[in-house]
Amino acid sequence: MASHRPLQPAVERNYKKMMDFWLGYQRVQITASAHDLESLKDFMRKVAYSIDGQDAENRELDVPGWETVRKYWNTFTAAWQRANPKESIPRGIAQSVTEFIKGPLAEEMRMPKHKRRRRFAGKNVMLNYARQLWAADWVDHKRPATPVDDWGLLLGNAYSSSRIGEYIESSCRADTGRGLYFKDLTFVAFINEVGAPEFAIQLTRDAKNMTSTPDERPQHALYEGIGPGLLCFNPMLPFLARLLAYGAFRDYKTIDDLLTIVPPEDEMWVIQWKDHLLETPFFRSHSSEDIETAGAFSHRLRSLGLRAGYPTPPRHHDIRAEGLYLMNQFESEATRMVYAGHTDPNTVPAHYLPRNGADGQAAYHGQERRTRVLDLFRGLTIPRNPSLWQCLPAKQQYDCDTSSEITRINRELLALRDTADKKPLERKKLYAEKRKLVAEHCESGKRISQSSTMIRQDTTGRYSIVSDS
Repeated sequence: MASHRPLQPAVERNYKKMMDFWLGYQRVQITASAHDLESLKDFMRKVAYSIDGQDAENRELDVPGWETVRKYWNTFTAAWQRANPKESIPRGIAQSVTEFIKGPLAEEMRMPKHKRRRRFAGKNVMLNYARQLWAADWVDHKRPATPVDDWGLLLGNAYSSSRIGEYIESSCRADTGRGLYFKDLTFVAFINEVGAPEFAIQLTRDAKNMTSTPDERPQHALYEGIGPGLLCFNPMLPFLARLLAYGAFRDYKTIDDLLTIVPPEDEMWVIQWKDHLLETPFFRSHSSEDIETAGAFSHRLRSLGLRAGYPTPPRHHDIRAEGLYLMNQFESEATRMVYAGHTDPNTVPAHYLPRNGADGQAAYHGQERRTRVLDLFRGLTIPRNPSLWQCLPAKQQYDCDTSSEITRINRELLALRDTADKKPLERKKLYAEKRKLVAEHCESGKRISQSSTMIRQDTTGRYSIVSDS
């Protein structure tokens, strides 16, 4: 009997789905065979037409790309091989179906030839998220800890360029409980470069494709920092808040207790966890004590992006792409591969680097490479419209909704609803007037937000409120 390596739950589900598709196809096409080229081509044609396209340049062409269909085909061949180890699909037939998908079928369905364009969620995106979450948000969370936990997870992901399912439970690892546990965390105090005590934490990622080699999992240090910076970018704040709320430290109960620690020179003072927490997930679900799921976190992150003014909010992998691009400029290839959790050196240049990473004009003239113009162009991959109603703080939304002009228009629209003659032209004019007034309120709110206050940390470690205008 053939032996196979264990499958991740999501892979197993996909295998079963493709085999179910095939069995359903055979019930209709009773002569279909997995060793007949025409049967397999017709099968994949029907599979392709059942796939919804995503992010097509032309929205009228709601069809998948040929590489997406090819992945379905590869899934089917792998599932067939597992189910029928003695009746493998001949290599020549498998390759012919691949060429059929890439050529005639792609032309027949007018499949887009491009992949989904790589997007990069840089520091500006994170800053806009922070302003929305901490200064302008109007969402009333069921648990006050939700924004703290989400921001800590988001900073951890951004600073380690992790995949979404490496600190919390991915949909590909559903019901496995895989993610970040207390045993994967090391919290320390040390004397930094300027002679001041500082807290830091090291995270060990449950990285993709490293289930059988846990000793190779990447580790990432998060710390307070020695230079002045925005408070929202200090990862120790959400992490410490969560740790103190858990009562996680064995020998310390409060922040005042922690601040009494005097670390030794040139060494780290490791702060121990309570023993019963070692097998406990750090990021817990908001509906149970189980580990948080990527689906729930992604939903909240997308909602935050919409409120922050992004019509198509960045996905988690867009944050990872920005981090890997920046890391590519500073570290060696070997260090970068360990950091990213990659085993193939071609993965970053093939899938993560932007297409505009070089300054040809500066090179031509022998000048210093400019980064700002390249960074700003890279930021255009995630467009933002800050003049949206949902981007306004709750107070400004309330002022807009209760203004005399909006109240008058709403009253007139309500009166028109009760008339026999609906007067569509008058209704249309009122809605146009309302949209104009809302746009004016949004523009006014944008100017107010741009002059809002921010909290900064100075070189001595003290925090102060300053104007960001």
